[in-house]
Formats: sequence, C-alpha cells, structure tokens
Amino acid sequence: MVAAAAATRVAGRLELGGKGPASLCADFPPRLAAERMLFAKLRHAGLILAARLVLNAYDRSDGLMLKTFSDSASVGYYGFAYRLIDIAAPLSFIFVNSVYPLLSAHHAKGETAEFDRLYQRAHDFLSLAGVSISTGVILFAPHIVTLIGGNDYAAAVTSLEMGDDMLGRRF
Repeated sequence: MVAAAAATRVAGRLELGGKGPASLCADFPPRLAAERMLFAKLRHAGLILAARLVLNAYDRSDGLMLKTFSDSASVGYYGFAYRLIDIAAPLSFIFVNSVYPLLSAHHAKGETAEFDRLYQRAHDFLSLAGVSISTGVILFAPHIVTLIGGNDYAAAVTSLEMGDDMLGRRF
C-alpha cells in the first residue's frame, strides 16, 4: 500500500492498531516517532493499570471493614468465599468477549435484525447462566466449601451464599 501510494504521491497512513493511528512524514525522524508512539501507548496502559488498582482497592474495602469490626477467623472465611466467587466471575466476560466480534460484524454490515437476534440470545444466555450458577452455588455451597477448603472452612458457607448475590449481578 505504501509503495503504491509513493508511486502516485498519495499520502499514506500507517495503522498500528487500536484507536491511535500514526501518520509518518518522510522528513520526521523515525526514532523520535517511535518514542512518541511508545510513550502514548504506555501512558494509556498506565491509566488502565491505575483504574484497575482503584477498582481492586474498592472491591476489597469490604474485607478491610469486616476486619475492623470482627475477628480474624470471620475475615478468613469471608476471604475464602470471596475467592470462590472470583473464580466464577470471569465466565461472563469470556462469553461477552466471544460474542462481541459477531455483534460488531453485524453492526458494521448494517444487519440490524441479525444484530438484535444475536444480542437477545446472548442476553438470554447470560441471564439463564447467571441464575443457574447462582442457584447452584446457594444449593451446593456446603459441598463446594468442603470440597475445596475442607471441613476447616465450613463457616465460610454463609459468606459464600451471601456473596453469591454479587456473582449473579456480575452476569
């Protein structure tokens, strides 16, 4: 593409992916251009990292408050139950990431009916999966805790059942 553009003296654009295209001029130093593009990408990654750290701190603030108002054993049981919920939570994100390219393709082609149909089916699936997993966790919480943590963590069953509401809302 660049060779064809050079032959006809048409300006070309180098797409590096993502939302930050870069235009390179012939008289601009390549090293400086690379440094500036890298800086922009790293700055964006840094902002995402900072946002993730703030969200993690917010997610864990309940454990800190629990530690302030109760004994360390209760905090341990709560932490154990929360970790089990953390294991299942990414399932909805994995599903959404697999459906998103299909939705994007239908949207780009203007296939509104196909887009609506797929969106509705994905929503129905996630709703059914969320309710099913949430119900299963509540029904089998004692068995799940015993299987993974042993009888020493039997007190975590209540925390898992209560925290299961968070899992259902994530779906």
